Amino acid sequence: MDSLHDSVPDIAVHGEGGIDVFRRKAGAEGATGRFDCLCTLLPVPQGGHRMIAHSGAARHAREGIELARDRLAATPWLGQVFALGRTAGYLSLATTAPVADRLMLVLYLDFLRAWHLADLAIGGFEAGLGRRETVSARQARHVLQLLVDFNRPRRARSLVVALLPRLIGAPRDEGAADVAAALRLAGELCLRRGDPRLALAAHEGALRFGETRARLMRARAAAQAAGDAAAEARLAARIGQDGTARRGAGVA
Repeated sequence: MDSLHDSVPDIAVHGEGGIDVFRRKAGAEGATGRFDCLCTLLPVPQGGHRMIAHSGAARHAREGIELARDRLAATPWLGQVFALGRTAGYLSLATTAPVADRLMLVLYLDFLRAWHLADLAIGGFEAGLGRRETVSARQARHVLQLLVDFNRPRRARSLVVALLPRLIGAPRDEGAADVAAALRLAGELCLRRGDPRLALAAHEGALRFGETRARLMRARAAAQAAGDAAAEARLAARIGQDGTARRGAGVA
């Protein structure tokens, strides 16, 4: 699959709020976590799309992103409905297409597999919460990472609401790195969904587990997005003039 990754690195799908463009992780291991969502493309009235970047790689991948968008629009079988339980329908997908198109089909099937395995993991975690089972911060971090990777902020909403009190109130001496990372991911999902106040609660919660420049900056950005000038000023005061946190270091 590494040669496939090199030949067709980016794919586009219709996601929750626009066209999501994904890149397969080179050398990714395991059943999930194989893809990163680079960005979401939103249509604009004047024509074309506006890009909302979710990854730092997006700004250096505009050509690949545009090619993925154009392939989605120009490849009829990417919009075709077929039944997984009827092999006769497989022949109408891309089996007579050029080799490059058939390789792209394999990449999309890899994405389908990873997406469903992630959804199973998310659903199992939600079921455990519903049964009031004890869940670890590491489990929460893993599931929230899957929701970020596949850009599913709407899917994440109820889960984030249920998890935030547990995460924010977690003991500071138990799995602090996992708790803080889970709160960071929860904040990212809230911002993508357009709920900056909940994102602010998540990012400020992460500060309980150590102040770093990255955590303070994320919390400040959420406060700015929420229009909370008081919180923004309070957070700015906790960042030193040299751009570093007054205490804590090195942990994202």
